[in-house]
Amino acid sequence: MYMFRCRCSRRVVFPLVFMLLLSSLPAQTHEDSILMDSIPVDSAFGNSVPESSVPADSVPSSDIGDALPEESGSDVIYFKSDRMKGSVASDSEYTRLTGSAWIQSSALEVYADTIELSDKNFRYITASGGIRGRELESGFDFTCTLLRYDRKTKIALLEGEVTMDDPDHEVQAAAYRIEYDQNTETAVMQIDVHITQKNTICTSAFAIYRRKEEMLELMGNPIVVRENDTFRGQEIRINLDTEEIIMEGNVRGSVVDTKEQ
Repeated sequence: MYMFRCRCSRRVVFPLVFMLLLSSLPAQTHEDSILMDSIPVDSAFGNSVPESSVPADSVPSSDIGDALPEESGSDVIYFKSDRMKGSVASDSEYTRLTGSAWIQSSALEVYADTIELSDKNFRYITASGGIRGRELESGFDFTCTLLRYDRKTKIALLEGEVTMDDPDHEVQAAAYRIEYDQNTETAVMQIDVHITQKNTICTSAFAIYRRKEEMLELMGNPIVVRENDTFRGQEIRINLDTEEIIMEGNVRGSVVDTKEQ
């Protein structure tokens, strides 16, 4: 029963611990920085890390979500790409991966055309071009054209034809922009929002998906369609667990009484 209430008011793969160790050395000049924009990763690092230092199961398959083991006491970042350019200079520390780039930390796995890690301890991750990935703590998949992720605050910003698939709650979402907070498991969606959950379809200009609470808030000309029933209002809230819907402000809609044959 659907209830509602209304109120009208083959590359080398190795951990970035190696790069972190380099960053602890005395600051280097720009000329001494690592520059490998035109050197394949295979050639540049083929002999840099002993084979035994890479976990045997650390090379991912072609599918998203093959998790890698973490080292005790640290968040290890693994990566691979066709090419790499980087610097360990104190004023310009970064690593840029191009061509079939892939990274994975304890919280996030990302495939993209280009991925850059920057700032101290590689706090910021920026990816662009053909992005697909998985949020490993909650287990949902996503695609977008631009990704910015802060490893300290654990907030990810996804832009450009974003899709998000949360199989645990059977939620599929699409929007132009989604900001996801891993601490609260909250996704803020903006511009041309489209969300489906089981047989319920929601559209709006703005939405907040509270994953822990299984609550969805819709604003900006929200419309909810469930089978033959339609609901509209200035603001609509849906409990995805109980399927209760609460509508406020200029509430209207239609329900179809399906008679048993």
